[in-house]
Amino acid sequence: TKQNVFQEAEAEVAKELTDKFKRALKTKLHEKAKAQQLLKNIDREIEELRLEISHELGE
Repeated sequence: TKQNVFQEAEAEVAKELTDKFKRALKTKLHEKAKAQQLLKNIDREIEELRLEISHELGE
């Protein structure tokens, strides 16, 4: 019936939107993880430089 066709189309659109949302969320989470890793690397480099500078000043 017409109603069934409409319901099937509605379900298909809902699934496509859900899949699209899940992909976008996965991408954002991946980008966030990469950004957090970069920040950790920067923090480590800053700490290494700080130690290097304090060591040189201490000599």
